Amino acid sequence: RDIDLTAEMVRTKQQLGYPQKFRASYAKRSDDKVFTISKMLNDAGMSKGVTLSMQSMDPHTLAVIKRKNIAIEDFRPLVDRYREHSIPTYTELIIGLPGETLSSYNAGIETLLQGGQHDNLVIYTCMVLRNSEMADPTHMAEQGIIKQRVPLMDNHSSTRPDEIPEYNDIVIATQSMPHSDWRQAYMISWIVQSLHCLGLTQYLAMDYWRVNGSYIEFYQKLLQLHQGKDTLLGAQIARVEHTLDRMLSGAAELEQSDPRFGDINWPVEELTFLQLRCDAAQFYHELIPFMRDWMTDAHIRDAVDFQQNWILGPDQTSDDLRVYSHDIPSMVFAALQGKSGPVLVRDVKIAFNASEYYHALEDWARYIVWYGRKQVLHKRSSYVVD
Repeated sequence: RDIDLTAEMVRTKQQLGYPQKFRASYAKRSDDKVFTISKMLNDAGMSKGVTLSMQSMDPHTLAVIKRKNIAIEDFRPLVDRYREHSIPTYTELIIGLPGETLSSYNAGIETLLQGGQHDNLVIYTCMVLRNSEMADPTHMAEQGIIKQRVPLMDNHSSTRPDEIPEYNDIVIATQSMPHSDWRQAYMISWIVQSLHCLGLTQYLAMDYWRVNGSYIEFYQKLLQLHQGKDTLLGAQIARVEHTLDRMLSGAAELEQSDPRFGDINWPVEELTFLQLRCDAAQFYHELIPFMRDWMTDAHIRDAVDFQQNWILGPDQTSDDLRVYSHDIPSMVFAALQGKSGPVLVRDVKIAFNASEYYHALEDWARYIVWYGRKQVLHKRSSYVVD
């Protein structure tokens, strides 16, 4: 029945132009029927991405919340199958689930990145809903759940000063994850989403993993190196920590907007991406001392240039042809397969296509991040030239 409904929606769009996009709640186990539906939507330009949701990667946590995930050994083939057909996927995680520790949470992110999910980790705080088991006083006492009433993160809304603020209850500590650990989990979630999944340091992290065997360590080091420092990333860390402090104090206005990108309240990780992409040259310049820990200067030059051209900016209005002395595309392909071969020193030409989106900052932000994040529109299409 769902396949017939999808076929009818596709036919309707072909006739009338609508619905432009369709976001489905996909079955947890992505079988052939789910793949067929997602491919029909993607081929028609209607897909908002396919969910391969996990919530947690920790077996103990999953037992506590009574959830069973797809096996991780089945996860990579699914990611690879969808990627082969250019169908974006996204994986959802939740911070602060009972039974989760900071160590198991970080290990879960590491597993997913090594499993091939580089572009779309979507991470939420754990909400305590009325009449749910999470809100049962006995369950809360058993799991040491501490909740906090915070302002609702009304993402992508416009500023309305006369609107009555809304609130929800979120978990900020459990018996297994004290509040200090919860804050660390929040910060690592933010930096992985804004820098890795939205692409600003994705290749750099892939190369660090190739040499040192860890993605999480790369982002932990970035947090440590730039916290309290007068750098662009240091300023972003301070901004997010300030936002987190205000959120936990119950402040009604979380100040997640930038007039350059319109009257829009952005999620913390999206605003970080937008602001850093607009100052990309300075941002990458400030990362060079860290990159010298494992890269040669020639590799750094190629890596920085590749990163700046790979991630779509509003200034990229024409096609570009770049020549590198390191075979970066082969290394990226290997990392997507979970392989860590050497970066070969040989000349490679890469053609980057021009932006297909508006070049005004507000339109660029709206189309590639708000509308296009789960479709990975922030990545510039490219190909190797023989």
